[in-house]
Amino acid sequence: MTSFESPIITENEIDETAANNYINQEFSLDLLPKLPEKLTVLVAASVLSVSVPTIDRMVKDGQLKLTKSAVLSYLKANFLVKRPINLTQISPD
Repeated sequence: MTSFESPIITENEIDETAANNYINQEFSLDLLPKLPEKLTVLVAASVLSVSVPTIDRMVKDGQLKLTKSAVLSYLKANFLVKRPINLTQISPD
């Protein structure tokens, strides 16, 4: 049982912060299992679904470090879309 004061899922919205906290707290999930903390350019490109030259540019520009934690932070900051989910119940008629 968790100690959250508010629900993670409401009628039309998911509190992503609460969901992340719950998953990390309850299950200690590694979002990139079996990858070392230091990543290669090729692995970072694969995880972020971009090209190797894009990773090279991001590293050169200081946008990204080749570490697992930096890549996860980049994913959380740039790839999670905050939008309501339609949970409308469809009743069979």
